[in-house]
Amino acid sequence: MKHKKKSDSHFQHLVQFYKTDESLANFVGAFLSSGIETGEGCIIIATAKHRQQLARKLPAGANKNIVMLDAGSTLAQFMIGDMPDAYRFEKTVGSMLRNSIQQYGRVRAFGEMVALLWNAGNARGAIALEKLWNNLGATNNFSLFCAYPLTDFMKLPSAAPYFEVCAVHSQDISQNRSVYTRLVV
Repeated sequence: MKHKKKSDSHFQHLVQFYKTDESLANFVGAFLSSGIETGEGCIIIATAKHRQQLARKLPAGANKNIVMLDAGSTLAQFMIGDMPDAYRFEKTVGSMLRNSIQQYGRVRAFGEMVALLWNAGNARGAIALEKLWNNLGATNNFSLFCAYPLTDFMKLPSAAPYFEVCAVHSQDISQNRSVYTRLVV
C-alpha cells in the first residue's frame, strides 16, 4: 500500500511477523544500525526485554542518536479507553518524532505498541494506532518498523486480520509467510 506523501516527506512503514525475540532483535537491530551509520536518529518504543536485546545489537557509542521509551508507558499517555487519541498521540509521539527529525534530518523508529494492543485483544485499537503513524508519515521524513508475534496470528480462524494489518503498512518484510500460507493457500 502506498501512502500519500508531500514532496518533502519520505515515509516507509514496515511490518514483520516474527517467530522469536532473537530474530526480531536481529532484524530491528540491522534496520536501526544502518540508520545510525548514516547519521539518522532512532526512536525505540519497546518492552524492557526488547530494549535490552536491541541495545546489544546497536553500534557502540550510538546512544547519542537514540531515544528509548517503554511501549506500555508511552501507550498509556495517549489511550482513551481502548482507542488511541489522535491529539494525545500527536502531542507525545508526534512532537518527539519531529524533534528527532529536526536534529538528525531523518529518523528510523521501531515500535511495538501495536503488538501490545493486539496481544491484549484490541485489534481495533492496534489498527487505529497504525493509521495514526501513517498520518505522521504523510508530513514527516522517517521509517517505521512495526512487529507482531507470529503466534498471535497463527491461532486466528481466518487470514482477514493478517491482511488488515498488512494493508496499513507499505511493506511486509517477514521471511516467514506461514500465516498467509496456512490460512489462504
